[in-house]
Amino acid sequence: MNILITGSSGFIGKNLIVELKNRFGDIKISCLIRNDKSAIGDKYIKYFKINYLDINSLLNSPAFDQVDFIYHLAGVTKSHNKKGFWEGNVFPIKNILEVIYKKNITLKRFVLVSSQTSSGYSKDKYHYKLEDESDNPIELYGKSKLEAEIILKNYDKNIPYTIIRPSAVYGPWDVDFYNIFKMTKLGLNIYAGNRKQIVSIVYVKDLVNAIIDSSLSNKTINEKYFICDDKPKSWEEIQETIFKIAGKNKVSVTIPYTILSFLSYFGSLYSTVTNKSLLLNRNKIKLSKPNYWLCSNQKAKEHFNFSCNYSFDEAIKETYKWYKQNNWL
Repeated sequence: MNILITGSSGFIGKNLIVELKNRFGDIKISCLIRNDKSAIGDKYIKYFKINYLDINSLLNSPAFDQVDFIYHLAGVTKSHNKKGFWEGNVFPIKNILEVIYKKNITLKRFVLVSSQTSSGYSKDKYHYKLEDESDNPIELYGKSKLEAEIILKNYDKNIPYTIIRPSAVYGPWDVDFYNIFKMTKLGLNIYAGNRKQIVSIVYVKDLVNAIIDSSLSNKTINEKYFICDDKPKSWEEIQETIFKIAGKNKVSVTIPYTILSFLSYFGSLYSTVTNKSLLLNRNKIKLSKPNYWLCSNQKAKEHFNFSCNYSFDEAIKETYKWYKQNNWL
């Protein structure tokens, strides 16, 4: 069982490697990395430094020799322009797939970890988006993820693939939800224009189980799946639960969307001048405006018996404990 992983230094990638080892023990894992800092120092993993934007770099890499499964997690979640998203999310998969085709590699599965944002938001609280609905991403990240999916589908006759669309993901090593956990240290609970917004979410350990399980089922060949908990949460519920589990008193402050939108102009300006992408920018702020980001996990349940092994409170407790034990908090 020879496995190739991209995005191994990301928080989903790190959790995926842990779960693969737990399940299968002595397996061969290779990882494509952009720079030496991405190698996490595991002697049982082979690291291959490549340039995703240079197809010759990929063609000449021995990482693709005798590979059975490819889990493609590498990507960019923050950028201030289209170029950054396309270079992070579109061109890499295009070049990787071309290498697989040119080398005539027979894969058991290519798994693309995409995003719920590639589908778009829900029209109301009863609208849990399904995989066969039309896609309407509203910002560049979602659009780049959808473009990656389209490119992959063009190889359906040569490469057996599975597309995973996670909802908002949290858990050990995550740096986005971590910003909420950090607020517990100050006792300041800030709602960034989205207090009542209701979203589908998923604990990273449930997600990586879904990634692996979907790659091993024949039912999932050339299919896509939303992966999320059974019950969505409002950001108010999410943040209240984090403070409750942390055992911290708080002062809650709501920043209206109109103010946040105004501030995002300065975030985008800063990113343009410095070429450093901030979380607060004109593109990212678009995700905060819709009231509902909901999706259904029913197809995943039917095709490969997806289930959530952790309740929301259990997952938050485990995540908080991990941050504390690893000196993040």
